[in-house]
Amino acid sequence: VTPLYYRHRSAEADADVVFPLFWKLRNGEDRTTIVGPYLHREAPSIPASGDRKAIPGRHDDWLAPLYFHSSRDDGSGYLHVPPLLTFTSHTKNAGLNLVGPAYCSWKGGSTCDHRTSSSIDLGVAPLYFYGRDEHSEYEIIPPLLHVYRYSEIEDTSLNVWGPLVWGHTKEQDSFNIVPFYWHSRGKNETSTSVLPLFHYSEKGDASLLATPLFVTAHGENGESTFASWLYARHRGRTELDMWTPLYWQYRDPAIGLDRKLLFPFFYRNTSPRENDIAVFPFFGHFEKPGLRETTWVSPLFRYSSNASGWQANLFPFVSAGRSYDARHLVVAPFYWDFASAKSRTTVILPAFVRTEDETSVNQLLLNTFYREKKVRGGTDWEFHFFPVTSFGATPNGHFWNVLYGLAGYSREGTRSRMKALYIPFDLSE
Repeated sequence: VTPLYYRHRSAEADADVVFPLFWKLRNGEDRTTIVGPYLHREAPSIPASGDRKAIPGRHDDWLAPLYFHSSRDDGSGYLHVPPLLTFTSHTKNAGLNLVGPAYCSWKGGSTCDHRTSSSIDLGVAPLYFYGRDEHSEYEIIPPLLHVYRYSEIEDTSLNVWGPLVWGHTKEQDSFNIVPFYWHSRGKNETSTSVLPLFHYSEKGDASLLATPLFVTAHGENGESTFASWLYARHRGRTELDMWTPLYWQYRDPAIGLDRKLLFPFFYRNTSPRENDIAVFPFFGHFEKPGLRETTWVSPLFRYSSNASGWQANLFPFVSAGRSYDARHLVVAPFYWDFASAKSRTTVILPAFVRTEDETSVNQLLLNTFYREKKVRGGTDWEFHFFPVTSFGATPNGHFWNVLYGLAGYSREGTRSRMKALYIPFDLSE
């Protein structure tokens, strides 16, 4: 009956609707009734058949938006009351409840009960938090500065009440009053600190005592250490004495090492592999016998030698040395000489430059130039006296010039030529 009433009847479904206030519906055995904001639904369970899983029966009651409730034959369901900030959901094995700032999440039952649940977390935020499972447990109360944590698998626990802290591990137990008192005890070890007065600890035959004035320690192998603001010493496999900050002495008898430092003037280091002495800033000698040796006299002079050669420097002007078959001598900025087994370069500023190798020689001296080069059949050489004359020879000839062509003569094999007033004339072919 348009537009408000609708009615339907069949073997599978029925419907009576007075739109939009009343709905009464049937779909098989599933029945739903809606009256305004109220909904009621009932559905019977459906057993498993073939590949289809069993569907549990359910019962729903809603009064939107104030109340929502559902329950099923398998033990699951929910209850939501938004005005009361209440939201719950559960199955037969787990669930979650929220009521304002309170919450509970659990496994191992259909209700929030720590006696039946295998795992549970609950609390009232931000005041209280608690949780546990089969192997661990925790509790947090922020207003009381309380934290508790326990793990059965790791065999650890922590319990905090304000500045009081208890702890337990497999190795040790501890009790602390933060930040002043710290104490722990384990198998064959203990440690106690009272800040800022002292710290004391023992482990086996080893011990440590630390105070604002000094530190003393004893090791398990008989070694000992003492340190204060002015003096420190260590005795064990190695030995150390320090008169801070002036004198330091370190010894290692096993390798014959003895090292001394009188800061900042004197340094001495001796061992079978080293022999060093320094008097800052005037003298220094550093040696590794058979390998290398270096000597400083003031910051300017340095001499060093090793298996490949030697080197001497008078900074920043003089440098000389040899490395294998190479050598050099520099007197800056006037004299430079670099030589090896196959070549050599010499410079004497501003008048002289000479370079030579296995096949050639080039030399410049004031206004003279000489060049010599090995060629097939002999030597090719020439000499120039700028700008007056030049002359030279090759294995099959020679030449000479006056003022580079005012007068000159050259011969190459059987061919000869002369120059007069810079004009060349062939004398023979």
